[in-house]
Amino acid sequence: SPVGGIVNVVRDSENGILSTDSSEESYYVAMKRCLSMNNQEQLAMRHACHSSFETFDIRHTAAEYLMAYHMQ
Repeated sequence: SPVGGIVNVVRDSENGILSTDSSEESYYVAMKRCLSMNNQEQLAMRHACHSSFETFDIRHTAAEYLMAYHMQ
């Protein structure tokens, strides 16, 4: 659902599926969209999702923190 920082990371129909709000109807529509995707669309979204979140990997995040502390 489009809450908090989710909308800053998840791009609807590109690297995830977002509901328009937090209503039951909106969740239902989002789930229908997800379940109606073919294998090729699912695979493309899966790859986009993985590449979108690489920078949030714990190894990458730890390295960024170390670089920030060493610069000071």
